[in-house]
Amino acid sequence: MNDEIQNLLDAYQRGLNEGDPVLIRSVYADDAIFIGQPFPTATGIDEIIALYSDFLSTLDFDVRFEVQEVDLSGDLGFVRTRSHGTITPKGQRLQRRGLTEKSTAGGAVARAGCQAKATRARG
Repeated sequence: MNDEIQNLLDAYQRGLNEGDPVLIRSVYADDAIFIGQPFPTATGIDEIIALYSDFLSTLDFDVRFEVQEVDLSGDLGFVRTRSHGTITPKGQRLQRRGLTEKSTAGGAVARAGCQAKATRARG
């Protein structure tokens, strides 16, 4: 895989995990279009960063991306990835007891051979 693409994926992953919209901005072109369910479509960098800023203010990410496919043609291309990890509401942690857990944007926890629940962090 191209080093530039890997660097973009690494920056995006760090941006999500660190809750850093400035870092996320660095991986998008000014005229990009974000289409990601269940979020609304955002057109242009300002709309995209407003969307990310909104959900980064309410969610904590701990995700890793695994590249499934890369297709490049000239200066265009796409990367298909599979993500692994958790997304939890801010101020909550996932208590882990088992194999794998995933928390959805709504805070629901999907379980695969484990028990898990989100709890409020005490600080």
